[in-house]
Amino acid sequence: MDCEELFFILSDYFDQELEMELHDEMEEHIKTCCYCEFLFDTFSKTLELCSEMEQLEVSPEVHLRIIQLIRIEIENDTR
Repeated sequence: MDCEELFFILSDYFDQELEMELHDEMEEHIKTCCYCEFLFDTFSKTLELCSEMEQLEVSPEVHLRIIQLIRIEIENDTR
């Protein structure tokens, strides 16, 4: 496994969606690559902090507006 591959499957690792072989390859790579170890640790800590945050209720109007803005950004990026 290389760093680029690890980057693309990192979220699958934390979602426990990796096949065992990839899971093991990833853990081995992290042991030998300080950059990926840093990425892994940072991602892990970010998930931990996010899970500890209080969830806020958003009105349906605000939710809809956020979705609309995201769609506009996506459309602008694909042009």
